Amino acid sequence: MKRKQIISIVVVVVFVAGLALVTRLANPDIRVFVVEGTITWLNAAERKMSIQYTSPRKRKLREKTADVPEDCEIILDGKPASLGDLKAGDLIELKVEYQKSTKKLRPIWGKVNRSAKAAATKPSS
Repeated sequence: MKRKQIISIVVVVVFVAGLALVTRLANPDIRVFVVEGTITWLNAAERKMSIQYTSPRKRKLREKTADVPEDCEIILDGKPASLGDLKAGDLIELKVEYQKSTKKLRPIWGKVNRSAKAAATKPSS
């Protein structure tokens, strides 16, 4: 009976160690999600922007400033664009990595569709 207990303990220890390794590799500190919001401030030369959005988890209005990396894909009206093509007031759909420990956002891509906004605000005749 002791041998079965030892084998059971070894199996549990190996399982727990494996689970801990998988959890650590998955990096639970970083979450990736898509937010929709409004650009409130933009400095293309320094590659920084602020966006006001509703947090997906707590559903609270937030404003965050983020450094926009060079590899962040920007799409304006369905075409590739640069950060300098965007402006404060643009509605943006933004895919971001959020690092919980530092509370920093890292944009992965952003999409702005000004033509849809213009069509929605255009008076009908």
